[in-house]
Amino acid sequence: SRIITLATIEADLKLLTEAFESLTWKDRWMIFNVWFLVSTVGNLFGLMYSSRVIFYQDDVMASAFLKACLGVACLMYWFALIQYLEFFPRYYIMISMLKLSVPRVSQFLLGVLPIFIGYALLGMVCFGDVTDRFGDVGETFRTLFAVVNGDIIYDTFNAIEFAGLGGQLY
Repeated sequence: SRIITLATIEADLKLLTEAFESLTWKDRWMIFNVWFLVSTVGNLFGLMYSSRVIFYQDDVMASAFLKACLGVACLMYWFALIQYLEFFPRYYIMISMLKLSVPRVSQFLLGVLPIFIGYALLGMVCFGDVTDRFGDVGETFRTLFAVVNGDIIYDTFNAIEFAGLGGQLY
């Protein structure tokens, strides 16, 4: 009886494996519940945070690790709430739109990223000693992002105008 059962289970597993391998990546992705993964990650980070606070009674906001755990847990909890919007099409339209647009926007960002990084490195090398706005890579990225959004155009232009014509063209 056990031999027959084990043989049956083995044959069933082989059929399931063959069926799963014949699926496309998109079909495989549809089998797994993304919301379960999001909730699990949020719960794990929440558990790490709360267990550390309960057992060690650290200063909650003094540790960068605890802040990161709490932040990721909160982010995942709020992401997990999106799954309930699926039952209200009027509210879920934004999520549906994001599902359709994310691949194309990602392709665009991946294409623009090398240009942006090169432009930022150029600014850091040329103007890093002139102003603190281009002092390191992170600050250069923030400055260029703010300039693109129109926030600090005048201030940045004034900060690099002492670099001559190159600063004005940049």
